[in-house]
Amino acid sequence: MRKLQFSVPVAVIVIAAVLLLSSCEEERPTRLTQQQQTIKDSVVNEMLREASHRTDSICKVRTGSLVQHYYDSILDVRLEEIRKLRQRR
Repeated sequence: MRKLQFSVPVAVIVIAAVLLLSSCEEERPTRLTQQQQTIKDSVVNEMLREASHRTDSICKVRTGSLVQHYYDSILDVRLEEIRKLRQRR
């Protein structure tokens, strides 16, 4: 019985060591074939075009709303200045 108790922890340590040591090997990067590289480039370029189109659209919408906001803010300031000038009279 005593021998079995000692062999279980040793077996666990040996199995853990084997698993850890075998997982330490670095994976080498996979080399793509010319055809795979062409497909990857096409997909990436399409994704970049879509992202660019989306960001351009967002910028146009945001710019329009910012212009309106700043215009309204300037108008409010000017109207307040006019109101103060009229009150002085």
